[in-house]
Amino acid sequence: MGVSQIDLWIVGAYFLVTIIIGIACGRNVSSMKDFAVGKRSFGGAVLVSTMFATEIGGGSTLRLNERVFQFGLVYVTIYCAMSVYRVLAGWLVIPRMGSCIERAISSGDIMEHFYGKLGKVVAGSGAVLICIGKLAAQILALGVVFEVFLQLPASWGVWLGAGVVLFYASVGGMLAITATDVFQFAVLLIAIPLLCIVGLQKAGGI
Repeated sequence: MGVSQIDLWIVGAYFLVTIIIGIACGRNVSSMKDFAVGKRSFGGAVLVSTMFATEIGGGSTLRLNERVFQFGLVYVTIYCAMSVYRVLAGWLVIPRMGSCIERAISSGDIMEHFYGKLGKVVAGSGAVLICIGKLAAQILALGVVFEVFLQLPASWGVWLGAGVVLFYASVGGMLAITATDVFQFAVLLIAIPLLCIVGLQKAGGI
């Protein structure tokens, strides 16, 4: 599968637009609270967009497809249980946390409110470990995508992807992350149906 110049230009433009959006939306960050939770002014559409863009990551595009190919559609049913647990958490758990959510800027702050300093340390340490693992998986997936689809060294995807994400996240915090997630959601709205159509054609139709 050959790679045309237009493919490389599209990838380059995507990274460039992502950086510009991240920097532009992170200019007004003036405190640690702004950096961690933004202005707390995100509407429902923005929250849905950022959650969707966050969930459709390396695990969704690589691991899920692999498991479905290996075990069949039953794995999709099991995977959908994640949606059920999140609905239950939003319905049963979050309302019980009270006003501490408004004051907190991290999961550790919430745990400190209920379990003291030890709870904060344990929750914070666990969150860091989980985020390191997820970030490593996403970056590795990006390297695989570069190697398979663009015939470029996987290390290019690793360094470029990690560099872009760490740069705008470090500069703009949650505001930058949320804004770039909305942009990525818009891209996915176009890309996913397009990929499905092309995949059906390559497979010979329904």
